[in-house]
Amino acid sequence: MVIIKKLLTTIMGLMLAAIMSLITPILYAQDQVTVKFSVNMSYQVSLNTFKPGTDQVLIRGSFNN
Repeated sequence: MVIIKKLLTTIMGLMLAAIMSLITPILYAQDQVTVKFSVNMSYQVSLNTFKPGTDQVLIRGSFNN
């Protein structure tokens, strides 16, 4: 009888963990946020190291996930 109780407790715990892993993303879903980066390149333009319309400013990172 004790073994059956332990087995049932383990199975119930695993089922609860499985249900929570399915529900958690729904409960904590995040809204998308639009972010605009503005870069003042006027100093680099004055040094002729950046040409507007030809050159690009790239932003790297893992924020697009």
